[in-house]
Amino acid sequence: MSLVEAYLFLLTDSFISGLVLPAKNDLVFTAMRIFGGYNLQLAAFLSTIGVTFAACINWGLGRMLRSLKKRLPNNKIYTH
Repeated sequence: MSLVEAYLFLLTDSFISGLVLPAKNDLVFTAMRIFGGYNLQLAAFLSTIGVTFAACINWGLGRMLRSLKKRLPNNKIYTH
């Protein structure tokens, strides 16, 4: 795997883990630190970008759901 692929995989992993899991479960960044040979500052920067982008998406989805809840009668998103 080339360095570019490894860093792109780190960015993708950070983004997905930021959407689904807590940010501390960044598996690729931990593996890159263990195996070495990577620029850790660049890896930390890309990981931060991925988690931040995921947090922005989560925040936006939360705002959309909140506004949807306000528009529905009886403040119910799911009705039987």
